[in-house]
Amino acid sequence: MACGPKGSEYLTLACIASGFSPPHVTIEWKGTSGRSVSVVTQYPAVQSHGSYTSISLVSVKAAERESYSCSVNNPPSEKKEVSFNKTADRPLDQSSVEVTLNPPKVRELFINSQAVLDCIVTGTERAAVEGADVTWKPITKDATHQESQVTEYKGLFRKTSTLTLKQEHWFTEGKVQCSVKQKNSEKPAIEKSVSPNDEGLKVPTVVINTPPEEGSSEFVTLVCVVTGFTPRDVYVMWTVGNRSYEEGITSEPVWSDEGTFSVTSLFKVRAETWKSNSKVTCNVKHASKAKDTAPITKSVSRATETLNYNKEGEEEDELGSLWSTTSSFIILFLCTLIYSIFISLIKMKQ
Repeated sequence: MACGPKGSEYLTLACIASGFSPPHVTIEWKGTSGRSVSVVTQYPAVQSHGSYTSISLVSVKAAERESYSCSVNNPPSEKKEVSFNKTADRPLDQSSVEVTLNPPKVRELFINSQAVLDCIVTGTERAAVEGADVTWKPITKDATHQESQVTEYKGLFRKTSTLTLKQEHWFTEGKVQCSVKQKNSEKPAIEKSVSPNDEGLKVPTVVINTPPEEGSSEFVTLVCVVTGFTPRDVYVMWTVGNRSYEEGITSEPVWSDEGTFSVTSLFKVRAETWKSNSKVTCNVKHASKAKDTAPITKSVSRATETLNYNKEGEEEDELGSLWSTTSSFIILFLCTLIYSIFISLIKMKQ
């Protein structure tokens, strides 16, 4: 799985091992040259539904024509390869327009409980873009749409038609379609659609992986793993304490053999904020919770992670203490028994 902000020089590759037990696992990375990748962050395994999940991250240059593979040893080992190839941009048809339909803006879903979709029309001729007629389907009575003025950047003209729906309508409509018909053209309309809904709704499971140890870095990276959901569209944002929502770097949904999807979201928080025990929350919205405007949440803090670690240590200490006491009792009992037998043998000889 690869993710990173648009235009970034680097991509973060994530190797996710899930469904294994016991929790001890080793994840190794290699490039096509066969050399091992040394700058790797592996997060401790987290238990969910009786099995464990572990994540390993590595940063690579986005421009490289390089393939990478990760080997997961539990045992047995499983090897997966992710390839990156730079592709040339396809030139625009000089006599037509291009249409792009963007899914709802994540921030609007969380802050205003609205689905805001953009249908973007671009072309090299201003008249073609300006004269393109944009229509939306379906249009509910509470939906609104507006169209921007045509803008130009480096010889490419662009205008945007924006549709705003209530959050619940986006999750229940099934499909939203943007149709663009060019003025004075016999070409058929260009239709683009997005759909948030599908058969068999399944609620996501949310787990946060915390850093394995504290270093000298200025930031701490938390990993939110959202698994076991259908349909594929899920929306993730983060909060620190009582602050407003912030976007992390969220991967595209990945299909699993169990018939569900999963995504991974990375979020950087300043080290001093993490050390101050501020609560960090991963917030998730999905069609399976359409009637509930509140997101599914999972929170962690350095304090809770330390507490959990200490509890595990205390349990081990209690078990050790119990075993020590039991062992002492058994040894004392055996010594008493041997002594009694020894005395009895002496008396019999007398």
